[in-house]
Amino acid sequence: IIGTYVENWAKDNLMLHVAEENVPKGIDIDKMVEEYRQNLIQLHYERNLVEQRLDTFVSKQEVKAYYKTSKEDHVLKQNVIRCFFIKAPNNAPDLDDAKKWWKMENDLDATQLEEFAEQFAQIYILEDSTWIREADLAAQFPNGTLKEGSLKAGKNLVTEKQGYLYFLKVHEVAKKGEIAPMGFVKGKARSYILLKRKMKLIEDMASEMYKREINKKNVVIYQ
Repeated sequence: IIGTYVENWAKDNLMLHVAEENVPKGIDIDKMVEEYRQNLIQLHYERNLVEQRLDTFVSKQEVKAYYKTSKEDHVLKQNVIRCFFIKAPNNAPDLDDAKKWWKMENDLDATQLEEFAEQFAQIYILEDSTWIREADLAAQFPNGTLKEGSLKAGKNLVTEKQGYLYFLKVHEVAKKGEIAPMGFVKGKARSYILLKRKMKLIEDMASEMYKREINKKNVVIYQ
C-alpha cells in the first residue's frame, strides 16, 4: 500500500513538473487561477443566497402558461401512457382482496388498494395525472409481454408472470409525433420556471447590492 501511494505521488508530481515546464508562452496561470477563485467564491455566495431567498413553489397557472407558449417544443419522440399500474410479488398478502379493490368501485376500494401498493408493491402508479413512457412501462414486464403501440385507452389487465402479479389500467395514450400532454412535461416546466426565477433573483440581488453600495459611496465611478 505504501509503495503504491509513493509511486502514484511521484507520477502526479512528475507530471505536474513537466507540465509547468511546458506551459505555452502567453498563458498567465496566476491570472487564470485568480479568475477561477473569484468565480468560485461568487458562485458559492449566489448559491447560498438563492437557497435562502428563492421561492420554489410553482403554481398550476405557471405550468399552464409555460405549456401554452412552448407546445411545439414538446413533440413526443415515443408513446406515453397515463395509467394505473401495480407490480407486486405473487406471494404478497391480500392478493385476492387487491383484485377486488382494483375495480375501484368506491373511495374505500381506492384507499385500500393504495395501502396495499405502499406496503407490498415493487412499483406502482395510482396518481390519475401521472404519465409514463410506454417503453419504461414495458420494461417492468417480462421481456416481450408488452409490444410498442399495443396499449390502447381502456385496456384493463390483471396477469401473473414470473413471480409477479401485474395490474394495468390504461386511461389515455399519447402517440409519438403528437404534442406531449401537459402532465408529461410538468417536471420540465417546473425546472425551466425555477431556472428563470433563479436567474432573475441573482440579477435583482446584484442590482440591489450595486445601488446600495453606490448610495453608501463604497463604489465610486470616475469619468
